[in-house]
Amino acid sequence: MQGSVLIFGENFEYDFLSAWIKYNRLENGYSQDSLCHGVCSPSHLSYFENGKKKLNSEIIELLLHRMNIDRIPIIENIGSIRQELINFITELEFRNITSAKRIFNGILKYEDLIKISPYNIEFKIYKLAYDIHIDRKNYTDLKKDISYIDNIYSALNDDLRYLYLLLTGRLTYKYISHIEGLTRLENAKAIKDTPWVNYNLGFCYCYDKQSLRGIISMEKALETYQHLGQYVCAMYCNIYLGICYTDLQMYDEALNHLKATYTAANHFKIDSVLTQAYVHLSNMYMYLQDYTESLHWAQLALIGDFSVLAAVNCTECLNKLNRLEECKDIFDRFLISEKKDSLYYNLLYFNYLSIFHFDEDIFYQETIKNILPYYESINYSNICDIINKKLIEYFEKNRKYKDANKLYRKLLENK
Repeated sequence: MQGSVLIFGENFEYDFLSAWIKYNRLENGYSQDSLCHGVCSPSHLSYFENGKKKLNSEIIELLLHRMNIDRIPIIENIGSIRQELINFITELEFRNITSAKRIFNGILKYEDLIKISPYNIEFKIYKLAYDIHIDRKNYTDLKKDISYIDNIYSALNDDLRYLYLLLTGRLTYKYISHIEGLTRLENAKAIKDTPWVNYNLGFCYCYDKQSLRGIISMEKALETYQHLGQYVCAMYCNIYLGICYTDLQMYDEALNHLKATYTAANHFKIDSVLTQAYVHLSNMYMYLQDYTESLHWAQLALIGDFSVLAAVNCTECLNKLNRLEECKDIFDRFLISEKKDSLYYNLLYFNYLSIFHFDEDIFYQETIKNILPYYESINYSNICDIINKKLIEYFEKNRKYKDANKLYRKLLENK
């Protein structure tokens, strides 16, 4: 809703008042009927809460009084705070994490005042961005806040709807459901077609086995980031374009994008991007069954943020090249307690079992009881597919053809 209204002697925007009243009503356990009884009709309150119809100031004040709110604190510099929130999101999108963190920490000194104002909902959505991208909180940590904002979503303005869907889309995709996450991201794009939402869509489609859609979204993001001179964002776009083209067996295109990332990251000395380029170049050459070249790139990534994933690739290549003593050395270096926090530790352990204990019961028991359930729990379907294909091989080798066929059908259904 456009416009503002005078409440308790001060002007407030309708957009924020409607969402705030709905939030407080739900927080305090009021039904629409009980809150508006004797003040206005439930339908009028519903229209107001959903941003479809305005209420006059007298009715709004009566509704607030009923929830024991008889004043709204004035935040004199709310305009500059809101501009800082926008600056925070911009820095976050452009991967300037230190700057984003500094800006948000400066805003936090107003948090207590904002929490009791109509701008609380807006602040909560921006804080979600901080919690997800800087504090790395998971869906369970944020479930309560997401549930509340879902309930008042219809009362948000388009800018907040876009940001909320963008943030929760990627989070939902990662922890809850690929379908729901992608739906949220597509709905965000329908509100605002931005490079950030296209990047997130491209990333999610890439790992949802929808490589063509991933390419379409990621190419749009890449074009915009290159135009803006955001070379770090462009490098990440090139990485995922390389992954998508590899999946489609378009290896020349994949190599162009991955080499572009490698060249730029090497020039600007951005090690975190460089190691990712190494790993995905290794993956591409593994698809081509060029295990010597794949091993070369994987070995370059053994130091850095993706060292355990690089170790996975190294052991696969060394096994294919029948260099098992070197393979053992990699397992000895990386299957250690200091590496257990890596998402790929269990995959490396799976490789170890596959190479050295495939004919033993420990392979089956560890895979079924620990390794596969772990990757299923974090929604890593691409790794689950790798594990399930190896399990099919195990079943067939042990003449458990019913189990093999059952798992094979499951893989076909998930394609």
